[in-house]
Amino acid sequence: MAGSQALSSQVQFLVDQIVGNRDPDARAGCALAFGSVYKEVGGLAAGPLTKTIVNVLMSLSNDPHPTVHYNALEALHVVVDSAGLSYSPYVASTLGMLVKLYMLDTHEPEGGSAGSVNLRADLPAHQAVCRVVNALIGVLGPDLQESARVRGLIHCLLSEFAHESDAGVVVESTKALQHFNLFAAQ
Repeated sequence: MAGSQALSSQVQFLVDQIVGNRDPDARAGCALAFGSVYKEVGGLAAGPLTKTIVNVLMSLSNDPHPTVHYNALEALHVVVDSAGLSYSPYVASTLGMLVKLYMLDTHEPEGGSAGSVNLRADLPAHQAVCRVVNALIGVLGPDLQESARVRGLIHCLLSEFAHESDAGVVVESTKALQHFNLFAAQ
């Protein structure tokens, strides 16, 4: 019991830090802390807090600052991997968010404000998005055969990434497409 109370208080502390602190580095650090805490505690013990953690990380993934959204996407990747099948209820909303992020100027390598262009080169958001999609494919596994809509959305998103000019994005999308083909070869 003390373990779950300690975990809840730690998560609440991180949420309070994110809400009360506008510094991008602090917010990015809190996002990474969510991923690390979830990974170390494990999906079963952190299960009751999954919704809170996922909602916060998805919100931070939409942040226009490259440090924040990149680290939030990396943390989300860790959470999806760690949660495994218990992440299933969040797959559709996560996919929707990833498609939306792909369309945002703030998440493009050349997009966003003039002050953050140099940061974007070191924090490739599209590569992080591909890693999250790859983790979602692992969650869905053979269930990819069941939902034509989800399967089509994932395939379309990965195909778009495969045609990007950034070699790192192409590599990450290729890895994800290979994983996708294990479960949905057609």
